[in-house]
Amino acid sequence: RGRIRIPDGRTGRRIKRFADIDRVVHWFTAILFVFLGLTGLTLLFGRFVMLPLMGPEAFSVIASAAKEGHNLFGPLFLISIVMLFVRFAAKNLFARGDIKWLVKGGGIVGKGHVSAGYFNAGEKIWFWLVMLLGITVSISGLVLVFPVFGQGREIMQLALIIHGIAAVVFIAGSFGHIY
Repeated sequence: RGRIRIPDGRTGRRIKRFADIDRVVHWFTAILFVFLGLTGLTLLFGRFVMLPLMGPEAFSVIASAAKEGHNLFGPLFLISIVMLFVRFAAKNLFARGDIKWLVKGGGIVGKGHVSAGYFNAGEKIWFWLVMLLGITVSISGLVLVFPVFGQGREIMQLALIIHGIAAVVFIAGSFGHIY
């Protein structure tokens, strides 16, 4: 649709939508997510992509640092997901108007503005996906980082598969959120 004009023009007033603590929690989570995504992708695909480009000596240093950083900061991501839940869950409960918002494609399809409340249905869906995928990668990651919980090889293998799939889906979905 392109730019949607404001009928009476801009007023010059600015409204603070998010409290400072909400911004801190969001960016704390986002920075951890980007770091964990990059280090995780390095561990997942580095052998095939980076090793041929830089050689075994350089890649071994990068892969070792990625593994240590991923394992060190991974548990903090679980804390950040819990903080996101505490700050935003109440505002992300689904309401009757969300179906109408989805049907109208957020206002792209048809005429008229669709009231969405504090967060629109797309933002609510993303929030609950972040909760689901965040808990999934966090729990599976803890199983992988702390093998002293008594889990066997089969549980570790399952956790590795779940962790990898959930993380790749999470990273792909994040591009939509960022866009």
